[in-house]
Amino acid sequence: MKSKSLLIIGAGGFGRTVAEAALLSCDWEKVDFADDSYPKQQQPEGYNVVANTTDAAVILATYDGVVVAIGNNKVRMEKLQFLEQLNAPLVSIFHPKAIISTRATIGVGSLVMAGAVVGAHAQIGKGCILNPNAVADHDSVMEDFSHLGVGACIPGTARLMKGAWLRAGVSISYGDVVPEWLIAEPYRDFLSKSTT
Repeated sequence: MKSKSLLIIGAGGFGRTVAEAALLSCDWEKVDFADDSYPKQQQPEGYNVVANTTDAAVILATYDGVVVAIGNNKVRMEKLQFLEQLNAPLVSIFHPKAIISTRATIGVGSLVMAGAVVGAHAQIGKGCILNPNAVADHDSVMEDFSHLGVGACIPGTARLMKGAWLRAGVSISYGDVVPEWLIAEPYRDFLSKSTT
């Protein structure tokens, strides 16, 4: 049975990606946005920005679900905690092309995008993001508000502590632990070298 309407906090590029995933999942018939740029925000094509994020409290009761689709981990945490205080109907969004083990656990407010893999017995906390083609393999742990960028990978028994972020393409090894709030960038020195 379809839920009627979803409110997404954050109308940027990632928010629109989450909207597409939500609609493709066939769990949602209507998707609207709340964004800090409201009312100046230009409407994303095919969607409506209906409120500022801080004013979203007054319209929450008109939605069946709400998610925070903001890539910045600390901002996402703040918005999610604000919504929790309001007893908002928080949900998670799973793209239908994601592969999620039935033996994995995923906390509320998490977002799993196309091509992402969540392995057997993986533990995904609340408010986490797995971008396209990211992998949280068997027995790995993503603590609350952690984040895997596009194609990032944590193998079996590895752990992202609270708020840790592996940017696009970054992988760690078995049993590695990424400290709280650390942002791990890929090796990029080659970009600064002159081609002349």
